[in-house]
Amino acid sequence: MKNRHKYLLGLAAAMIPLAIMNPVQAATLFTTNLNSDLVPDVDSNATGSASFILNDAEDELKYEIEILGDIANLGLENTGNKVTKVHLHVIEGDEFRNGEIFDDGKHVFNVYTPDDNDLEIIQEVDKVTFKGMWDANDFVPENPTLLDNRKLVDQLDNLFTGNLFVNVHTVDNPSSEIRGIIKQVPEYNSSFAFLIAGCTYLLWNQKKLKKTKS
Repeated sequence: MKNRHKYLLGLAAAMIPLAIMNPVQAATLFTTNLNSDLVPDVDSNATGSASFILNDAEDELKYEIEILGDIANLGLENTGNKVTKVHLHVIEGDEFRNGEIFDDGKHVFNVYTPDDNDLEIIQEVDKVTFKGMWDANDFVPENPTLLDNRKLVDQLDNLFTGNLFVNVHTVDNPSSEIRGIIKQVPEYNSSFAFLIAGCTYLLWNQKKLKKTKS
């Protein structure tokens, strides 16, 4: 019996790091870093990051996009280079894979444009954050023939397979200054880890009680 307890304790303890290191794919969280590495002929000091959360029904995608550098100063006092638009684009060709330089792709969603209606903009010095949500209410009225391509439900496959990217347009680089390919983030199976940890504690506590009684 004593050897059995030792075995179970050792097994449970060994499975804790395994559970933590073994991720299951998350259906909700996506992120990217923004820079000019993927933009042909542009060398920008601007950087940024973005995170996206897809709800369980997969019909609402919340986003938070942060841009750093001089281009992030959106005020009228900044007469130099600055952000003019932020869009999501779709990667369309095989030549765009594996971090290769790629061109503009097809525009699928407006983040920051003059016709925004649910966007929150937080302006700081050399930093701007865009918060909002992509859902069924979003559309591009100036391009009605592309409406089907710009609905979130029609872009879910591209979202999950890493075929969407954030594109930041500026005065000096109207096509693109910085970009980032949106990637799904693995979610660690914390519930499984806690289960194993709980089993370890119970086995250890049972062994301790037996020692106390003896």
